[in-house]
Amino acid sequence: MLDKSRLLDIVENFILFDASDGTTHKIVARNHQYLGVNRVIQRLTSHDPTVQAEVSAGQLGVFWHTQGSGKSYSMVFLTEKIHRKISGSYTFVVITDRTELDDQIASTYTNTGRANSKTDQAASGDALRKMLRDQNRRYVFGLIQKYRELVQDAYSERDDIIVISDEAHRTQYGRLALNMRKGLPRAKFLGFPVTIGLIFTVILLFQNFQQLLPITEGRRVGRERKGGSEDKTEMPLLPKKREVDTPSRVRVKEGTFHRAAFLQNDLPILNQ
Repeated sequence: MLDKSRLLDIVENFILFDASDGTTHKIVARNHQYLGVNRVIQRLTSHDPTVQAEVSAGQLGVFWHTQGSGKSYSMVFLTEKIHRKISGSYTFVVITDRTELDDQIASTYTNTGRANSKTDQAASGDALRKMLRDQNRRYVFGLIQKYRELVQDAYSERDDIIVISDEAHRTQYGRLALNMRKGLPRAKFLGFPVTIGLIFTVILLFQNFQQLLPITEGRRVGRERKGGSEDKTEMPLLPKKREVDTPSRVRVKEGTFHRAAFLQNDLPILNQ
């Protein structure tokens, strides 16, 4: 941590001030947030032809969190560092599937002074489409259900739009997700799943298995102001390690994975 470049990076990009509850709280990134954010940026700016091809195809990555591990803060750290270090022209579209979660994430951005939930949160499908066509908007918050209309013409052809899919383990299937991808054909997609049971399907949608981004600690870490557990939108989840009988390997057709992946012992926990 006290390496010069790392310490300066933390001071510049990984400290927030959250004004929730009428008081100001200083928020410093945890290890999984620091590592995950920087690996998303490494992938976004990579010169490796394989990675560039995947990112150009929309597969920016998977940033897996457990419940209560500061997912909303990770989003703020990531989007602000991209704006600060890569380009201020990026538009971030934050998608979830519940009004409570949409309000929670928009409030986190508002309370840290990065966005305004009154102007950046889409109230309807028409409002969402109008916001996506706005070239100068930095943030758009909305529900996946607002993409229920069949897309005839793309909402935007820009390639500097990044879609952050909260609850990606359950929002990126079926017609709604297809409509979103048709509406933003050149956007890059970053998944934030929290359920390990569907992690392989999420990886298929968002990136190659070998580039899996950090897996967070298996317990609640940090203190996210008005987080999902505090406002009762999520139930407590305390993962426990247990042995299960599973096939030793799984193979996916058409080369989606560049190698066979062990179901139990081969997940790359990159933040340890």
